[in-house]
Amino acid sequence: MEDFKRFNCDMADNLLHNLPGMVYRCLNDEAFTFVFVSEGCELVTGYQPQELIDGNIIGYEELILPEDRASTREVIDQGLKENNSFQATYRIRSKDGSIRWVWEQGVGVKVPGCEDLHIDGVIIDITCARNLESRLEESVEQLEQLNLVKDRFLDFVLHDLQDPVLSFISLSNFMCQNIDSFSKEELVDCLNQIRDSSQRMNLILEGIYKWAKYQKQMDNFQPRPIRLDALVSDIKNSFAPHFDSKKLSFTLDYPADKVIHSDSNVLFILVATLLSNAIKYSHPGGKIGLKFNIETDQLIISVRDEGVGIPSSKMQQLFSIKSDYIRNGTSNESGSGLGLALAKKTIDSLGGTIEVDSKPGKGSIFTIKLPLQAQQ
Repeated sequence: MEDFKRFNCDMADNLLHNLPGMVYRCLNDEAFTFVFVSEGCELVTGYQPQELIDGNIIGYEELILPEDRASTREVIDQGLKENNSFQATYRIRSKDGSIRWVWEQGVGVKVPGCEDLHIDGVIIDITCARNLESRLEESVEQLEQLNLVKDRFLDFVLHDLQDPVLSFISLSNFMCQNIDSFSKEELVDCLNQIRDSSQRMNLILEGIYKWAKYQKQMDNFQPRPIRLDALVSDIKNSFAPHFDSKKLSFTLDYPADKVIHSDSNVLFILVATLLSNAIKYSHPGGKIGLKFNIETDQLIISVRDEGVGIPSSKMQQLFSIKSDYIRNGTSNESGSGLGLALAKKTIDSLGGTIEVDSKPGKGSIFTIKLPLQAQQ
């Protein structure tokens, strides 16, 4: 009998030592005062058993994050009341200050000679599992967003390609059937229509190329020292034909000879997105301004136009991939509506912000703020 008792004690010690967590007995009081806790509590909480027993150094309830205490207490009380047992998941702050997720299972027990209810239970650190779960949820969300981007872009491409392709088919069939009866002027008119359809198709294909390039650049951010005047010169030269086509005046404001650390391709794409929108929604003969400013810890880029403006009810939809808010430009220019949403995603990943101030009929100001230290 003595050998059996000694065997049971040795087995209990081994089990307590090797459990992936901490076993405890505590009072069912406000502080969850421990009367016993296994040595595994150091792995879970960072505290030695003697620091937690009787609340000598700190009570266990104090380790639970304040925002989780009420809900945890509610789960425990309800479980003990209904079936004398419970399971709870919550966060604690360990001795080193880190936040850990734990899973707890307990049962109410009556201790001989004591009127107060005690709780026997086990607490296991599930931080790794929760982190993996969070990363999985983020991956699922990213995949959903990528699918939305793909679907919307394909819808845009297929819709916009359909018109010029149908024009080609219709005109070519008509010319083949009536080629002998065409005058020179009629042939020139048909060829002009084919040319216009070709140009529309070319713009769409350029959009596909730019979108693919955009995705590649966003995934390969490589900050290097760049001169603002060189970046501004590239932007000005690239957009000059677009400004000319709508007779828009373009003003620039930036600190000359300033060097910053960033990826010139990414900055170009972000600015290009804002300028393309400004051109699209500006009236012919209007004004567009681009301004770079450098504060203590920020690069600030703003694009101002005097175009159609944006209704306040549509502001939040501008940066959402899920939004279907799309408008044609003042010269009936079309688009996928994805530019600003993709730009915001990139800006967020760089720790920056994008804001818009707009009034219908007055124009818009888009402002990007990027932390300089994040680019170095």
